[in-house]
Amino acid sequence: LGIIMQHIEISRKKLDTAVTLQELLAGQMADNISYNDDETSKVFDQENRPSAISNLLNLMSTFLYMTNYYIIAPTSGTYAEKLGGAPALAGIIIGMTPIAALVSTVLYSWWTSYSYKNALIFASICSAIGNLMYALALPFNSLNMVLLGRLLNGFGSARSINRRYIADSFPNNERTSASAA
Repeated sequence: LGIIMQHIEISRKKLDTAVTLQELLAGQMADNISYNDDETSKVFDQENRPSAISNLLNLMSTFLYMTNYYIIAPTSGTYAEKLGGAPALAGIIIGMTPIAALVSTVLYSWWTSYSYKNALIFASICSAIGNLMYALALPFNSLNMVLLGRLLNGFGSARSINRRYIADSFPNNERTSASAA
């Protein structure tokens, strides 16, 4: 028992040394990185500020996309059963959107280098068609429509567009309020 306690004490000292070294290195790195808010605020002057309508549309886009999760997640098992599928299909139904969102993020990252407007319009159309297909799947008794609708909804995920818009349009100290206003 005494040998085990000695090994534990030695390991504890090694861990303390490693943590102290990490804290030292992190502190030195933080000292080397300086964010000059005066320089960044010159880039985001009042003339280049986005309009209030642009901010509102950006927030509404995020709100509507996230609302889909609150509607779909709790009801997808029941929806799959009504269409003749197993309730376990709920995971696939829910998962179709993030899979498509992952792919679309790469596309939107490139596209927003040229235009926020066109990318956001395309995302909105995909989302609208996807939600319509999801809603019409029950009357058409089509599980495939559900899956395709959720996939299109993922392509309608404007989260990467929204985040890039905020990063490009607001200084660091205003980004949280711009995305949560």
